[in-house]
Amino acid sequence: CEVGHDGSRRSMAHGSDTAQNGFQLGEHAKPVGDGYRHQHRQHGQTRPGEQPAEAARVERIVLKPGANVLADSVILELSNPEVQDALLAARAEVTAARADLSAQQTQLNSQLLDQRAGAAQVQADLASANLQAEAEKDLVEKGVIPAITYKRTELSRDQLKLRVQIELERMQNFARTIDAQLAASRARLAQLDNTLQLRLRQANALQVKAGIAGVLQQIAVEEGQQVSAGLN
Repeated sequence: CEVGHDGSRRSMAHGSDTAQNGFQLGEHAKPVGDGYRHQHRQHGQTRPGEQPAEAARVERIVLKPGANVLADSVILELSNPEVQDALLAARAEVTAARADLSAQQTQLNSQLLDQRAGAAQVQADLASANLQAEAEKDLVEKGVIPAITYKRTELSRDQLKLRVQIELERMQNFARTIDAQLAASRARLAQLDNTLQLRLRQANALQVKAGIAGVLQQIAVEEGQQVSAGLN
């Protein structure tokens, strides 16, 4: 039964909304936020995505009927091994993804440094070839060395110029590849983190709260009872 605002006692049919929702707040409940615009009897509710799971066990009834409650007052404590296992798995996946991202960044940066070192070496070889070509040009004009020697030096210098261009293009392309690979890994991490936040909300929902301020009228569950998703 329940006690109304006039003190009269009224029987409650089996399978009523109170039994379905687990507890009921009286008419003295105060509106909280925009979700409640009147002071009639309200049932506690969970928000979408925050149901504990398909089924949970009532571990402890924290507050008894007649207690004054606030919106965040914990009324029931539920347990569900599947929810806890899902939370642990989600945390492990996020931790692993963060470690993978860090290792990937280190590896890609190392490869980029190797490419920069290779490009710098080719540029140094080109600078040396330019100096040698200038020196041999004077010697050829003076007849000290044959012209074929100078031609070979010029050919080597031209090849080095081409290699420098190739190395610089490779380095630029690899830098863009790094950005793309890291963006994909960060997107995966963000997705896993979103899943983790959902699992956290589901785990937090195992602590059933009033949702509004008022007087607790009735609790329609018992400790040890199995309840379905959406209990509040």
